[in-house]
Amino acid sequence: MVLTTMADLLHGEGMQIFKYNRDNSPFISVMLPELLQLSSGWIAEGRRNGEPMNLIVDLLDEPGFNAFAASVTEGDLIMINKDVFEILFDTARALVSHGIIMPEITSGETVTAYKSVGDPGLLAAGSRPWTISELADPVRDMLAYRIAQSGFIYILMHEMNHIFRGHLEYGAQTTGLALRAEVGTDRLSGPSGLEDETLEWDADLGAINHMLKMALNPITWPEDGTVKWIFNEDDGPTGTPEQGIQFGTLGPLICTLIFEASETSEWDDKAPRSHPHPLFRYATTVMNAVNVIEQAVSGPKDRLKAGLLSGLESLHESWRLTFDRHGSMVPSDDLDGFVAAHSDRIADYRETWFKLRDELNKSHRHGGFMSDLTQYPAGHQKV
Repeated sequence: MVLTTMADLLHGEGMQIFKYNRDNSPFISVMLPELLQLSSGWIAEGRRNGEPMNLIVDLLDEPGFNAFAASVTEGDLIMINKDVFEILFDTARALVSHGIIMPEITSGETVTAYKSVGDPGLLAAGSRPWTISELADPVRDMLAYRIAQSGFIYILMHEMNHIFRGHLEYGAQTTGLALRAEVGTDRLSGPSGLEDETLEWDADLGAINHMLKMALNPITWPEDGTVKWIFNEDDGPTGTPEQGIQFGTLGPLICTLIFEASETSEWDDKAPRSHPHPLFRYATTVMNAVNVIEQAVSGPKDRLKAGLLSGLESLHESWRLTFDRHGSMVPSDDLDGFVAAHSDRIADYRETWFKLRDELNKSHRHGGFMSDLTQYPAGHQKV
């Protein structure tokens, strides 16, 4: 595989690095270095062609809700558009302002609710249909920050899974470019057909599992190519089990809602695409969380399921109030048809993944927390 340099890649795509600091990006300038420091141990275990990985994570001076992963001669890149966290934080603040999402997390201060603020389809392009500032309740504002952070980490982990699970090298074999973009564009192409969707599905599953691990701090161990889970009965790093499952899923779900708001194709269109339809990405997030809970060795499963359901209901209602648009991505007018179509597509992804497995494992980084799922897709939970 012949790799280009970082400078040539950015120049060829007409992109520039955004030099963030505490003045122009006060949250990212603190959060991103902290996240990389927390991840340094398992990143250090990763290998590229038998050598230690050099991971470069930076912001692009590009508008909109997008990110990409690439391999270049200097190492592996994750580039995230400079607006992504701000879009997530503004959105989370607007959603949290209604007092429906985790209402128990509050100081009691009155918060002005943001209602019918505009078209959520503008979010993916980088336009926010509101002017929003810090919520009057500092506890609710911190809740919004943590939800936004969850969404940002999900995007980061999605791109990390592309690197660790051999997706970039596979893409280089089929297109000549070791790059995967979060939002498909004419500029940033990837493998065609269901292979493309399958790699994105695999990266989604790995990112979702990582979010659940961060939020719930379970005991996990590899067994027969999959992961076994034991959930704690007591409060974890993000609060009660009910709160933890919401912190692990609300951020990723908001990302899929942003993607869905600007989606123009129908979920029942079977033509191959660059990414799974946002409806399917939403359903995959929910179903993977349910599967992890149900197949865990032990833990407060009923409480986790109740927390997941509460999070879904509160997110949907808050989205409806904020944007005057229903937040559920499940088409209620043909629920049975949607469930069947999603199930069929997942079966197609699994079949495609197993066809690609040998090629993917040639380039799998075999290091860190992602090294225990080399025999199966990232979300495979073996009964």
